[in-house]
Amino acid sequence: MGCSVPTAFLQEMVLEQVLLVTGGSCGIGAATALLAAGAGYAVAVNYVGREDAAREVVRRIGAGGGRAIAVQGDAASEADVLRLFAEVDARLGRLTGLVNNAGVVDLAHQVPMGPGGTAEEVAQAIVWLLSPQASYTTMSMLDVSGGR
Repeated sequence: MGCSVPTAFLQEMVLEQVLLVTGGSCGIGAATALLAAGAGYAVAVNYVGREDAAREVVRRIGAGGGRAIAVQGDAASEADVLRLFAEVDARLGRLTGLVNNAGVVDLAHQVPMGPGGTAEEVAQAIVWLLSPQASYTTMSMLDVSGGR
């Protein structure tokens, strides 16, 4: 008795993974965009006002052989979000992942057991959550805070 895999499932598996990282121009967002690009994602680096920083992240991704675009928009504005999603779809393809990082505040100084996770360490946790290895991880919070 043979086992068959639905064609739609197989097609979904070979599509390029397209990731939008809000607040992707610096800190955790930039680290996540860079790491995700290294894992094969096409990345939309969202920014509000730091176009130069966003373009630098895109340049670094391109230099590493990845695909990325910088897209301006405020995640607090519905009109900007709709435009942002449409631009990502048009320029990179169907969005398959979102890292909602805009407005994240660094609270590392409040970690009682030592240093909190660096931007790169937090990015590793985020990219793992996006991966197939985390497919059975649902409704969970990953606290990358140095034991807080």
